[in-house]
Amino acid sequence: MIRRDALEKTIAELIPARRGSRPSGRSRCLRGIDTLSAVGLWAAVGDFQRFAKAGQLMRGKRRTIVAAAVARELAGFCWALADAD
Repeated sequence: MIRRDALEKTIAELIPARRGSRPSGRSRCLRGIDTLSAVGLWAAVGDFQRFAKAGQLMRGKRRTIVAAAVARELAGFCWALADAD
């Protein structure tokens, strides 16, 4: 837990502080998404503007891989909600 907190603090210092700024600020506006999840998402996708619509994010991926990725993110989201109390 201490290592994760230190890592999150370091990452937070390296990204812009304003919540609406790129890359992670806009994502952190979503409930349950904080610094690590937002930075991970932006690192995985890169430039969101290269996609005209959300469905194009999974183009070329097998459905099972997409389902596993969504399930993993949903589990992390649920964990963050439970841990917030």
